[in-house]
Amino acid sequence: MDKTRAEELAEKRKFWNGHIEGWQESGLTQVEYCRQHNLIHHRFTYWKRRIVKPQEAPVSLVQINMANFHTHANPSPLRLVTDNAYRIEINRGFDPVALQQLLYTLKQL
Repeated sequence: MDKTRAEELAEKRKFWNGHIEGWQESGLTQVEYCRQHNLIHHRFTYWKRRIVKPQEAPVSLVQINMANFHTHANPSPLRLVTDNAYRIEINRGFDPVALQQLLYTLKQL
């Protein structure tokens, strides 16, 4: 007996949900996880967007007046660590547009 459309969709959702959970626990990038499990990356991304609900925490940039910071001969970089385990180190003289593009890209993952 043929499966109904709803049954097929439920099976696909279960399959992709298992892989999304596996990826989240693996510590791998999406691309590497897909490569190791012979998955097509754009399908993984499609199902991840359907299954994983976006968190409501907005991303915003805040201007920092660097004149208030002490300067050293070899200053340590600023570090930005997110709850998604991203770590960005920002050295003196960074390009703020590149940082903004990086944050936008990370938000899309």
